[in-house]
This record gives sequence, C-alpha cells and structure tokens, in this order.
Amino acid sequence: MSGSWLNDDVREVLVVGNGFDVAQGLPTRYMDFMDFLRIADPVTMISRAKAGLKTEKNYNKFLLTIDSVDFDEIDRMKELQENNAWVDYFLNCKAEIKGWIDLEREMIPVFDFFKWLFIQDKKMAVIDEADIAEIVTTEEWRARLALILPKFIRNVWLGSSKNTIVVHEDYCEKQYGVFKEKILDTLKKDLDDFIKIFRIYLCEIACNVERPHDTIIDRIKADQIISFNYLQSELSYDNLKDAETIHVHGDITSDNNMVLGVNEVEDDLKNDFLYFTKSFQRIKIKSNPNYREFWEGEFNVSFFGHSLDVTDVDIIKPLYEKAKHVKVYYYKPRDYEDKIINLIKMVGVTKIENDIYNGRLQLIPST
Repeated sequence: MSGSWLNDDVREVLVVGNGFDVAQGLPTRYMDFMDFLRIADPVTMISRAKAGLKTEKNYNKFLLTIDSVDFDEIDRMKELQENNAWVDYFLNCKAEIKGWIDLEREMIPVFDFFKWLFIQDKKMAVIDEADIAEIVTTEEWRARLALILPKFIRNVWLGSSKNTIVVHEDYCEKQYGVFKEKILDTLKKDLDDFIKIFRIYLCEIACNVERPHDTIIDRIKADQIISFNYLQSELSYDNLKDAETIHVHGDITSDNNMVLGVNEVEDDLKNDFLYFTKSFQRIKIKSNPNYREFWEGEFNVSFFGHSLDVTDVDIIKPLYEKAKHVKVYYYKPRDYEDKIINLIKMVGVTKIENDIYNGRLQLIPST
C-alpha cells in the first residue's frame, strides 16, 4: 500500500468549510445565528454579557470576549430582520435544520409552494368582495408551510378533507389574481436582506470572538486555498496566510459580497427561482472563478471542515477525482461516516473503496 505522500513535491490545495471556523471556537454554526436572531434585544444582552452578567441561552460563552461591537449595526440588523419572509420561515420551520446545507435544502419547499400558488388563479374565490384570494388545497403540507409565510399569506384554515389558504391583499387582486412578480421581487429582496443580517452577525459577533489556535490546523500545508467561508480565518495561521486563497461564496468585506442559496433548482423552477441558486449569485457578486485553475496540473487536496455534500459537487468532485492524493479531516465518528457516505454519493462506492485501500484517500481525525 502506497499511503505516504509526505515527500510529494506537488502543489497542496486546501478546501475549508464552516467546520474550519467552528474548530477555532467561532459561533458560525447555523444554530448560533438562529439563536441570535431569536434574541429580542441583543444590544441589552451584549451589554449584560460584557458586564459579566448572565444572559439568556448562556451567550456569555462567546460574548464575554467581545472587545468592540457597533451597536448601530446591531440595531440595523434588527430592522432588517423585521417582517423578513426568510427570517420568519427559518425561525418557524419545524424541519431538523442542523447546518447551512440543511438550510439550503429547506428553501426548495418554498419555491415549490410558490410555483403551485402562481398557477392557482383560476381556482381562487373572492371573500366578501375583498381583494384577497382564497385557495383550497387537499395537500396539508402546503397549508402548513403557508402558516410560516405570514408576509404573503393572510390566513390558513386546516381541515380534515380540505385546507384553505388566504393570500394577503398586498399580493393579489380579485381581477388579476396572484401578483407573481411582486412576490418574486419580495423574496429576492428579503434574501438579500437576510444575507446582510448574517453579514452583520459575522462582523459584529463572530469576528470579535477570541479564537484559540487549533494545533492540527497549524500543521496543514497549503499553497492554495478554496474557502467556502465568509470569514478570512486562514489569515490567523502563519502556515496558511500566504496561500493563494479564493472565497468562492464571497466574504464579509462589503455589504453585497456574500452568496447564500441553493445548489441548483429543477428545470421547472429555473424561470422563476434561478436567482436563489449559488451559481447565479456567484456571478452576481462577481466571485473569482479562477478556483477552477486549482485542479489543473498535479496536486494533492485536503478537506477540512467541509461536509463534502453534493450541494458543492461542481467544485468538490473535480478536486477529488483529479488530485494525486486526498486527505479528509473529520470531527467525530458520525462525521467520519457522513463524509464517506457523501463521497460515495459523489464518485461511487468502488472508487472510494479502492482509494482507501491503496492509500490515495486518507481520513484523519481533527481532534
């Protein structure tokens, strides 16, 4: 078995995901962000934490180390959060959303719901001559999803045999039906604002946390880095700070420089929902496309803190298939299993089995 590649004189490519920041103690998990959005008065909460007082959900664990917070930015964050359709949806979504990948997946049902709504004009009934639409559906999941879209849906009645959805008068009219373009424009604007909210959280909360050094990261060699993160955490490490780095989803350096969306949508959704794909948003923010050059020529690749989920298959697969050797860092046994499963989904079980046996693929604990 030829598993050693310590003496390889080839280029080293490092791919990092959110786990890279989490390993440094940064509160960048999806649930960290959602918990913060649930705080009614974050300015008071931060002030209490800095004063050494107990805060709800024990936020002292990272807020005590904050040196400087722009309270005006926190106030702007709460203003953007008010009546934001995506904030309402994610805060009330009952799906088991553990990470950012799960959040992306949970956007798809929203697209499916509105695709259905846009073709319901002939099935609408006028209520009391008002400019609102009443739509009946036998599918309970649509009605339950409508409950957590209060910006667009005025009311919902769940029944044993049929369910009734009432579209808000701002988004329909009895003569013209549902205002499709207005709904789409609102969803787009609210996603842009959701990204701005997340950026403020990262800048004012996550970036101000005192981060411990991860000794395993200290030992990683990289000539080039493909980062799926918005923070520039690689600059904290002497062994990584000089590497050529591309943040494929943008970064926090400006208000409109971050990508957040789904990997792709089905063909029947593309006309209306292409805006919400990461591929479109990368073009929108003019993200550096030169990361494709990283898998040209001879190289090794390491993955740290990335799930290897198929949502990023357009980047992960060519890196895996073309690399001379592959290292995958995992956090816990469950993470080890998930990463192998995701790799099998991406390139096939025979390829993974052979690569592990002959040493081309190494899975390394990161703790």
